[in-house]
Amino acid sequence: MFENLLFQEEASGLLSEAAKAGSLPPAMLFQGPFASGKTTAALELARAASCGRGADWNCPCGDCERHRRGSHPDILL
Repeated sequence: MFENLLFQEEASGLLSEAAKAGSLPPAMLFQGPFASGKTTAALELARAASCGRGADWNCPCGDCERHRRGSHPDILL
């Protein structure tokens, strides 16, 4: 989970722990400088929240595949 969120070990650790524990808040605000990984973190969190199998990057479940293709119906960019 969060394998492609580079150079953001603290943020990815916090997000990963919250997702695994099922303690995600109802809304989150991602802020930081340009190109710091905000969009990647948000998309990975959405994928992890949708997955029922642990949300590894290569997870074969339908939700993860739709997220990776950018075609999941719950995501609007």
